[in-house]
Amino acid sequence: MIMRIGRWKGGSVMKKAWQRLSQSRRRDDGASAVEYGLLVALIAVVIAGALALLGQALNNQLRTVCAKVSETATTTCTDPSPGP
Repeated sequence: MIMRIGRWKGGSVMKKAWQRLSQSRRRDDGASAVEYGLLVALIAVVIAGALALLGQALNNQLRTVCAKVSETATTTCTDPSPGP
């Protein structure tokens, strides 16, 4: 009787290990927490940039409106931008 080393329930240990390894590499169940974190960070940067650009444009527009109103009115406008 010859004893075979490395046999396990109908297949070799190496064959089973290789199958499990190749199946785990093929599996892509979805995005990981790191990918979601990077996506949230990118969205935050875009929102911050848009707010910075739009905030300055809105401030300039309010200053223009205030200047035109103060030309025709007897009262003067206060500066809408917050300052220290």
